[in-house]
Parts: sequence; structure tokens; C-alpha cells
Amino acid sequence: MLIKKKMPATIHYMFTQHFEVPAKTAYSWCTSFSAEDFSLINQENTKREIVHLTDEVLILRDRYKTGQGWLLKEKLIHLYPEKLAWTSTHLSGPNKHSQFMYEIKAETKQTSYLVFIANHVEYQENLSCEDVCLLAEKCCSADLGVWSRLAEALNKQNQKSSKP
Repeated sequence: MLIKKKMPATIHYMFTQHFEVPAKTAYSWCTSFSAEDFSLINQENTKREIVHLTDEVLILRDRYKTGQGWLLKEKLIHLYPEKLAWTSTHLSGPNKHSQFMYEIKAETKQTSYLVFIANHVEYQENLSCEDVCLLAEKCCSADLGVWSRLAEALNKQNQKSSKP
């Protein structure tokens, strides 16, 4: 007798986010990870540690304060500067093994946009197709909200630095 193991669901979604800066500027800003990153999106009760493994590989250790204590999410980041791209793979946390792909593309000489592709692993069991669709919408909306706030911060910083 074959016993079917319950598997997590993979939630796929994608979106684009416009930037009012050149592609290389956007890539550099997006991949210059720092302990202050969460302040850019007004997310309090978070801490970030950055471990550089090589020039193009690092681990982000993000800690989030929850009602039950601190939640740790470790993410393996691979940078692909020649493609203006990077990946983030969750090594721990509630969505372990999820992977997110990011690529900055030029729109004009002075503007660019992010292509965000998510392969979110959800460990809830027995998700219906409708549940998966609703979860994809919820995750996409949340991530798009974060990137919208990040784009606003990037655009503001760029406007300040370009003023005489």
C-alpha cells in the first residue's frame, strides 16, 4: 500500500515595480543590504545581521518581534551584478525553501523597473486551489506593498542626492 505524503504548496506570483532611477543605480541600492533596511519601510521590531560569504553571496539573518517572541528568517542571497539580478532563498522560518528572484531592467536611461518572481513555499496542509489563489493574491499584495515603499524611499534618496 502506498501512503501519500502531504506536501506543502508552492505559491507562484510576480509583479513589477517602477523606479525613477537608472537600472544600475536601482540595482546598487537594492543590493546594498544594511542593518537599517527595515527603517526604510517603517517596519519596527526587526533586526538584521548580514554575513558576507563571498563578494556575491551573503546570508541575511532577519529577526522579527512577534507576540510569541523573536522569529528568525535566514535568507541566502546570490548576487548577479552582470545581469542586475539577485535571488533570495529562505533557509529558515515559516516559509523555509521559498525562493524569490529579482531583476532590474532599464526602462529609459533615467528610469527602471524591478521584475519580482516568487516561489513561496506554504506549509499549510490541504490547501484547495481556491486557498492557493487567495494566498497568492495576499502574498503578492504584501510584497508589492513593501516594494512600493522601497521604491518611494529610493526615489526620495535619489532626488536629494541629485539636488545641487
